[in-house]
Amino acid sequence: MSAEMGYYRKPIEPGVLLELKKKHPCGSRIWEVVRVGALIRIRCCVCGRWVDMEPLALRRAVLREAEK
Repeated sequence: MSAEMGYYRKPIEPGVLLELKKKHPCGSRIWEVVRVGALIRIRCCVCGRWVDMEPLALRRAVLREAEK
């Protein structure tokens, strides 16, 4: 299966701010990448909640890179 056009294709590195398609319950869409490995750990920029996601699932959820 080839990569589809809707995926975020830039490299995901720690420190990058990402805007996700769906809002977090706190109302924020902006998340910071904290750790990259078998799972990618992201942190909500409003409430500080941590979430581990699989790389492909995160690429599907990303709308765009957010400005710092």
